[in-house]
Amino acid sequence: SGDGTGFYAWSRQSAASYHAYQDVADLGAISRASATPVAGTFHVLRGGSGYSNARVAAACWGAGLSAAEISALRNALHDYLAAIGAAS
Repeated sequence: SGDGTGFYAWSRQSAASYHAYQDVADLGAISRASATPVAGTFHVLRGGSGYSNARVAAACWGAGLSAAEISALRNALHDYLAAIGAAS
């Protein structure tokens, strides 16, 4: 949508690259070798010592998902959020 809203996902199933998704559209493979994660805490909507006032309905981490699994996750989250009145 261009305004930062929607469903964004990144899935690594290869040591050499990962795929980026916006909603259910596969934006393609991005070549970047995997590396050991830096030790520390991972924050959502935080940069440096400040926090954003943006909203996030859901955030999750896990194993590399296929395109079909990304689509199923997006659709399940959308259906849930729509059912509780948090999405249209």
